[in-house]
Amino acid sequence: MADLIATLCHQAARQAAGWRHWLHERPELSFQEFETTAFIEAQLRSFGGIEIRRPTPTGVVGVLRGGRPGKTTAFRADIDALPIQEDPALEPHSQRDGVMHACGHDGHTATLLATAKVLSQLRDQVSGTILFLFQPAEECPPGGAAAFVQAGVLQGVDLIFGMHYHVPEDPGVFLVKPGPLFASTYSFDVELLGKGAHAAFPQTGVDTVLLAAHVVTALNELIPRCIDNRCRAVLTVTGIQSPRTYNSMPDAVSLQGTIRILDRTCEALLLTRVREVIEGLCHTYRAHCKIDLRKGYDLVESTPALAEAVRRVLVRCFGEEHVVEPTPLMGGEDFSAYLKVVPGCYFRAGTRKRKPDGSVSPPHSSTYEFNDDSLPYAVEAQVRVLLEVPAQVGSGGQEGD
Repeated sequence: MADLIATLCHQAARQAAGWRHWLHERPELSFQEFETTAFIEAQLRSFGGIEIRRPTPTGVVGVLRGGRPGKTTAFRADIDALPIQEDPALEPHSQRDGVMHACGHDGHTATLLATAKVLSQLRDQVSGTILFLFQPAEECPPGGAAAFVQAGVLQGVDLIFGMHYHVPEDPGVFLVKPGPLFASTYSFDVELLGKGAHAAFPQTGVDTVLLAAHVVTALNELIPRCIDNRCRAVLTVTGIQSPRTYNSMPDAVSLQGTIRILDRTCEALLLTRVREVIEGLCHTYRAHCKIDLRKGYDLVESTPALAEAVRRVLVRCFGEEHVVEPTPLMGGEDFSAYLKVVPGCYFRAGTRKRKPDGSVSPPHSSTYEFNDDSLPYAVEAQVRVLLEVPAQVGSGGQEGD
């Protein structure tokens, strides 16, 4: 049986490389993945024995009912691309200007398709029901995961899994741990409202440019001076906008940025202090402000027993040296929306691809490259997790008997 699984996974992975190349050349932005979902649906139908559901206009769910009784388990892949112009020297490369699969979602989609194909061939050995979730709009808060949850996709689901490819590690290396993996995220927009004046007579106005400089400085001092250094958090101001003239002080200046938090104990305090600092400085400078602070994604935390069960399966299949504990990342992930509803585990798989000079391009960059050599390992990992882990834990994600 083990040899059969490995053989089927490697065969499907070779096909998955072709699927990924097709998807990579035809990237689509969040909630616009119409050609992508049509392609996914066509592949799922070709496998046979998989029921197709369309819970959202650009989302696909494949349902495989196994030959043995068991839990209902879901595995999610995100399918959207990013508004980035890809380096045309790369192969394969995007055929659509300004849109690129720069975060490996084409790899996620192709891998889960291959997993579905293998498990459809092993239906008699599958316990319970497996849902393959091809989810839109992970890159666009509040994200497609929330839309899937609202559509009832997780109704009756006992456990959920997800996997993200990870550039810093080589193919065949997996990263899994219980607890926090990705940060909770916030976006903020601040409008500083003062009084315009001639630049030669600044005393006659309320200088919003100077105020903005003080606000940016104060916000960057918040975490090291107001938050316990055992709590991991990041605040970054990412933009400043104002009218551009040489001889006039503007009435208003706008700021924007992001906050990332890995420790819930400091979340409320940090958000409160952000408002207090901005409002306090505005009072000092006789200005006013409008603050729009929006929650993006919640903290992604794997259920401990599920994470440990996944780790055991990966160690047995690939060896202890190929399964490592990751450092939590400040990136956001809408997989958190699923974890509010059912127990789950989110893990990562290495896909490092070195350039001729030895460097590696990061995700969300125009030169990001996916390594197809990672596909056979990841397909087998997903297949074995879906076949083995549900039997090891209860429906609440706790260790089974």
